[in-house]
Amino acid sequence: YLLLGLVPLTWWLVERTRWGLELRAVGENPQGADVTGIAVNLRRRQALLWCGLFAGLGGAHLAVGAVGSFNDNMTAGRGYLVIAAVIFGAWRLRGTIVGVALFGLADALRLALPAVGVQINSQLLIVAPYLLALLAMVLVLRRTRQPMALGTPFVRGIV
Repeated sequence: YLLLGLVPLTWWLVERTRWGLELRAVGENPQGADVTGIAVNLRRRQALLWCGLFAGLGGAHLAVGAVGSFNDNMTAGRGYLVIAAVIFGAWRLRGTIVGVALFGLADALRLALPAVGVQINSQLLIVAPYLLALLAMVLVLRRTRQPMALGTPFVRGIV
């Protein structure tokens, strides 16, 4: 339940505070943010630390809460589904929540449909969330705009 409380806190931090404004500026235009005096690499590291906190808590919940033990490859590529959900949500919280719910529902159907007696190929049920993510990304990616500095390293003074 801690994670559920951290989601609105994260939204508030990113959307309503100076730190969040600086973080968004660093993602869009690191050189411009640097000129205004924002410590670009510090903000990027802080964002990475915050993401690592979420990933660690999510992994702990999966290992301890949902499964009860640790197994190799227990995430089964679900991290890629989260990246797809962020792209599906156009890098905004509300859309990302919709994407996570959609892909989570597709994953939950893998267990629910056979339990109620629906006969579908089990391999199709396993791959359904990933196919849905690919379809959603193909449909949504063309009309969304990613952050301009996504994936580019920042070096002070180089434009």
